[in-house]
Amino acid sequence: MCVLPRSSRRVGFADVWRLVKTPKVLWSAVAAVALLSCTDFERLRTPFQVATPGSEGDSGSASESADDPDEESADEVQLVDTASETDAGEPPVDTIGDVEPDAAVQGLACPTTCTTDVPCEISTCNPATGQCETAAVADGAVCSDGSACTGGDACQGGACLAGPQLGCDDGNPCTDDSCEDSVGCMYSANSIPCSDGDLCTVGDHCSAGACSPSTWTSCADDDACTSDKCDTNSGVCVHVAMNCDDANQCTVDSCAPGTCKHAPAQDGTACGQNLACSSGVCSGKFKVVQVAMGKYTACALRNDGTVWCWGEGAILGSPLAISDTPTPTQIQGLNDIVAIDVGSGSACALSSTGKVWCWGRNDYGIVGQALLGGGSVYVASPSQVTLTEAAVDVACGRATSCAVLVSGKVACWGSNATGELGAANVGIPYPNSSEKYSWLPVVVAGSANAVEVDVGWNHACARLKDGGCACWGSNSNGQLALDPNGTKQAGWSKVQNLADVAQLALGLAVSCIRRSGGTAACWGYGATYQLGNGTQLSVHAPEAVALVEAVKDLACSPFGDGCIAVATAGAVYTWGVNDYNVQGTIGITASNAKPNLLGNLAPSVAVGAGQSARCSIDTEGSLWCWGRNLNGELGAGQMGNVKNPLKIYDSVDKAISLSAAYDKMCLVTESSKTLCWGEYSVSEPSVFAAARGDAAKVILGTYNPAWLTSTGKALFGWSPPGVQFDGKVDFVANGGCVCGISAGQLECWCFTNTYGQQGDGTKVTVKPVAPKLVPLAKPVLYAASGFSHTCAVLSDQSAWCWGDNSAGQLGIGESGSGKLKTSPAAITSVSGFSSIFAAGSDTCAIKAGSGSVYCWGKCDGKTCTALASSPQTTPLEIGLFNATQVALGPTHMCALKAGGLLYCWGSTNSGQTGTQNGDLPAPAFDQVAEVAAASSATCALRTDGTVWCWGANNMGLVGNGFAFTPKAKKVVKIP
Repeated sequence: MCVLPRSSRRVGFADVWRLVKTPKVLWSAVAAVALLSCTDFERLRTPFQVATPGSEGDSGSASESADDPDEESADEVQLVDTASETDAGEPPVDTIGDVEPDAAVQGLACPTTCTTDVPCEISTCNPATGQCETAAVADGAVCSDGSACTGGDACQGGACLAGPQLGCDDGNPCTDDSCEDSVGCMYSANSIPCSDGDLCTVGDHCSAGACSPSTWTSCADDDACTSDKCDTNSGVCVHVAMNCDDANQCTVDSCAPGTCKHAPAQDGTACGQNLACSSGVCSGKFKVVQVAMGKYTACALRNDGTVWCWGEGAILGSPLAISDTPTPTQIQGLNDIVAIDVGSGSACALSSTGKVWCWGRNDYGIVGQALLGGGSVYVASPSQVTLTEAAVDVACGRATSCAVLVSGKVACWGSNATGELGAANVGIPYPNSSEKYSWLPVVVAGSANAVEVDVGWNHACARLKDGGCACWGSNSNGQLALDPNGTKQAGWSKVQNLADVAQLALGLAVSCIRRSGGTAACWGYGATYQLGNGTQLSVHAPEAVALVEAVKDLACSPFGDGCIAVATAGAVYTWGVNDYNVQGTIGITASNAKPNLLGNLAPSVAVGAGQSARCSIDTEGSLWCWGRNLNGELGAGQMGNVKNPLKIYDSVDKAISLSAAYDKMCLVTESSKTLCWGEYSVSEPSVFAAARGDAAKVILGTYNPAWLTSTGKALFGWSPPGVQFDGKVDFVANGGCVCGISAGQLECWCFTNTYGQQGDGTKVTVKPVAPKLVPLAKPVLYAASGFSHTCAVLSDQSAWCWGDNSAGQLGIGESGSGKLKTSPAAITSVSGFSSIFAAGSDTCAIKAGSGSVYCWGKCDGKTCTALASSPQTTPLEIGLFNATQVALGPTHMCALKAGGLLYCWGSTNSGQTGTQNGDLPAPAFDQVAEVAAASSATCALRTDGTVWCWGANNMGLVGNGFAFTPKAKKVVKIP
């Protein structure tokens, strides 16, 4: 029971505060005490939550009371403690701070602080008794059993049960793992053997807690050109060769003591479609390296290992009556050939692997195949000859072929009528003849140490390793260097007193040699001047040829009309009879008993001799031929004898640019060579004297040519320095004005400005030092220049023209001499063009998107319309789509369509369109990459880099070496 105090004892806030064990939950606040009655004070036995000391609103009074609990304040309330009378006013012992609030309120105190050392027990004060009591905590409560080596300890029935032992394995074989209760897991390094997982290490052991090898497997192979290492997964040594590949197909890459070397591959090695290596560089330059001539046939070996033949049809595997071929034609299936020879109507080739292939007319089994049907059989494709050994040389004669085997023996097949096979009584009777033959090779009796073989009309000779010579077969005129009393020799017969033979050349009953010192000697039949000694006497021992220079190549005709030699410096000498001007002298009766210097021929390196026909290979690898051409044996593209040497195969690179002016054609090759023909009856392509060494494109104009160089420069003029643009030029136009587009601006240099073609608003001709800018509002995409007018397509696809408009070539809807424009005038009737072309007084343009062709201007020869040959003053749609280029001639036009199909139209009087009727565009040629049109001829650059021409040839525009207009309007290939 509580009463109001009767003494002056005051109970302040500090007294009440001491009743509270912690400041988290307080009993009565000071303010509440002042308002409670005695009955209310008893209610303080039930706690209620108030603000924590130091919280907002109570912090000040709590601090004050705590600092001076005995100081009376306005917030204190005097309470009467019923125990104060009994205890003489002394306060109770201050032990309430460790007692639960209930006990404190009831005034009961536990004798000591309630604690326990048992992990799973809890000690609390019993407010009813004032005594500490213990009780078990709930099962599963977290506890510690005092050991650091267990984890997950939990209470169970008042006791702390130890959890599972800690896993102290660190997975490292190089540590010993343990656990101590006071510390936990412990790891100490060991030194036991181990494995580091690398099969390239030896003696692995533990050190400082890690597995370390004692040694590594040595893979060094002492080769500086390999990278040596051990495969860690297999323990095997790997030696990787140094990568010396320079990505150049025309070099042979190798490594020598740690350094990469790149030697040039053999010239002619294929390095892509229609490409071959030349001096270590891949280009389109194909060279002829050997020419072989038969009776009316010939073949050339190119540096890419391919064989090309022409002439009598038999050489291409077809009977003479079917077709002769006057144009070099590739023999399919031969791509690795190193030597060739041609007989009367057949040919043989030696491959790089020592195989011999023959084809053509198979008289006497000369092709090495069995006769079918009892007579001659035409073998259309190269067939392999059955040899017991690989061959190192091959020769093909009139009716017999021979090969030198790697053993030094010689094997022959074909006719054995006079012992040509080198063995007596060998062979079987030839159908309808008493002569014997064998299509299977027969080893020449006694043959040994041979390195070269050649076959004449009916005898053969071999050059020996020691420089000697041996012959067999017919000796009718002493051609075996034997007394001609003996008519034939069926076995090997050495020529006496020869020890320095470097080359063989056999003709009709004649044998010739080139000595190692460059002199030549012959023996045998002399009536046809074949011996070259100034007489017509036959001899049966070597006699010197009357040459004034040392020679490096020699050939004799197996058909009896003479020989040919090329001197060390490149001059060509001929001797023998002069049928068909084969000797290069005037008149058909002027024969040469001694070697005669042949003029009008480029310096040569090799020669060939057929029947009244000769060929030479110049230093560039081009082929020149002259003489009889009745069967197309000169490869000139058509029949007709040739008096002077004619280049029938040019060793040009692939052509990359083609252009034409009124009377001239020019092309540029991959190696920047410019070849031109046409003007002043230049009837074959020849190197242009003023050619630019870095030309990438040529454009012929009315006055001067233009070149676009590989660096983007534009050069004009026949001779340096000419006119040039300093900036990079994207397109060149060349006519009465030469123009170039640089960074979208059109600059022109005009030879005359009479018609205002300069586009500067005047008609005053002032030749500028540098090209002048044409005032156009937008960037220029394309430009073209005719004889006296110029046009351009701008970036908005509009077309503008200026200059002469007498024939409506400006396309602005009017024409006449007074209708010229000195400043650019827009074509308004049609727009949307992508490109424009001009020549003479005509203009054509191609529309963007559709590729439709529009033309306007003079329009001679119905070039603008099939209905009439009349001027057109506005663009007229031709009716041809998908075009990419237009070429304009004076009376005909051609357009190249996407895909390479060429259409031409206009006048056909000289065959310049290549079509029967020029009223409407018609297909003229295929696989075309670029087209050029001249006065009455057309040329096309095909996708394979060759150039083909057709039309009138009165000025040599067809480029086939004949300056006349052929009756047949046939296509001629410029090789």
